[in-house]
Amino acid sequence: MRRVISNPIDPYDVEDLARGADGTLWLADIGDNDAVRSTVAVERLRPDGSATVLRLRYPDGPHDAEALLLGPSGRLFVLTKEPLSSAVYTPVGALSAGRTVALRRVATLSFGPTGTAGGPVGMASQVLVTGGAVAPSGRLLVVRTYTDAYLWPVPGGDVEAALRSGSPTRVALPATAQGEAVSFAPDGRSLLTSTEGLPAPVHQVPVPAALLGAAPPTSAPG
Repeated sequence: MRRVISNPIDPYDVEDLARGADGTLWLADIGDNDAVRSTVAVERLRPDGSATVLRLRYPDGPHDAEALLLGPSGRLFVLTKEPLSSAVYTPVGALSAGRTVALRRVATLSFGPTGTAGGPVGMASQVLVTGGAVAPSGRLLVVRTYTDAYLWPVPGGDVEAALRSGSPTRVALPATAQGEAVSFAPDGRSLLTSTEGLPAPVHQVPVPAALLGAAPPTSAPG
């Protein structure tokens, strides 16, 4: 353990985490299994332990979600966890502690069955989005299901454009009971994945070489 940062905020259901270049942690308080929340939130936890709750509202009613992407420009993207497709939302304006900011839908992702083993809900485990991350270089992103990872190049750091273009590269992940965590290693050459529950092994999965050629690794700290 390197360091513990704590704050007395009381989130509802944090499902993902992203780290900004300045060390700020963004906690994705977006879980909503019963689709009843009128707003969701991100908690911005700074290295000094101070924190801010920033509330968000979907334009089309509640959604359950488990994935957060933080783009190189600091723009946030929420990806829903739904069986037929995953909707991608981003705030319409600057986040503010004093008001709820609307989200707008910018993309839709659809994943088909892959046959990869793992997950808690049979074949549905292969299509439900459970996590995401942007590489330290800002030039690759990953979205995972319980069983597989999907990687996109991010030309110019434009996450929205990347998600709306072409077909991602799929990588089968090691089978786990409930895989919901994914990140890039500090050098950008591999993915780190894990699962809910204990014990929770961490798996290191190489990024395909063809993608590394399109997005050179970085030496940024993890």
